[in-house]
Amino acid sequence: MGRRLLLQALLSGLLGAYAVVPAFAVDQPAPPPKAGAKAPSAEDVAKTLNEAMDKAKAGDPTAQHNLSLFYWHGIAITQNFQEAINWNSLAAVSGSPKAAQARPEMVKKLDPKAVNAAMVWARGILTKEAEGGNDRAVLAMANSYALAFGFPNDIEAYFWFTISATSGSSKARRLRDTYGVTLKVADLIKTQARANEWFAKWRKTAPNK
Repeated sequence: MGRRLLLQALLSGLLGAYAVVPAFAVDQPAPPPKAGAKAPSAEDVAKTLNEAMDKAKAGDPTAQHNLSLFYWHGIAITQNFQEAINWNSLAAVSGSPKAAQARPEMVKKLDPKAVNAAMVWARGILTKEAEGGNDRAVLAMANSYALAFGFPNDIEAYFWFTISATSGSSKARRLRDTYGVTLKVADLIKTQARANEWFAKWRKTAPNK
């Protein structure tokens, strides 16, 4: 079985519905393998975990979501809810729909301080990536301030969507304008100036000069 198929099989067999449907029952144990299915070996599970971890650290939102499930259920790794919500937060704001579906159930089980710490952790990673030239990280930073993820801030969302729009994202332009109508003119001007300074520093060319 190829590595990609093995990953899918393991996640399906070990994590069951958690990875593929909206009903993400984090308080239920992983279901047993289907009848007739060969149980994956401990070595295969470990290899799959390592692959997910490598890809997650490289910025793959799907792998970040999968890694969060390994941590949440303690499969082939010590169960760690903080690490689970860390990687879930990063995956969710980076565009993983499955992570976004899983997030509400995870959040309900955790102390708000742990959830806040996870978002701070995710934003720290994304900020460094954005400063390093990763435009997808800029958009993810903007997404992290949306109401859906529990830490809304219209000014910061507008700031990051402005930078993302300047980098060429049409989606960011639409969202920048949506957030813009909620802000006072003074806040708009101040935030636009911040975005211009950021772009000048980290993208070498200021957009308005």
